[in-house]
Amino acid sequence: MSSMHSSLSLGLHTGIIPIPHRSMSSPPNQQPPKSTEKASKTRQAEYTVERVAELVVHRDIANEQIEQISGKG
Repeated sequence: MSSMHSSLSLGLHTGIIPIPHRSMSSPPNQQPPKSTEKASKTRQAEYTVERVAELVVHRDIANEQIEQISGKG
């Protein structure tokens, strides 16, 4: 039973520990400057807006098709 427990804890250590370890490996003084961070957030926002616009168009097309099929169009 104790061997099973040790292998389980070993699995937890190998599975969980490396993830935060990687982020801690880069020192905090090497963070990207705020301008890059802002630009990245702007790109994310632009992508989100484009994605929402696509979904709205798809929704409108789907609604039109539903109306045609149900005979309301």
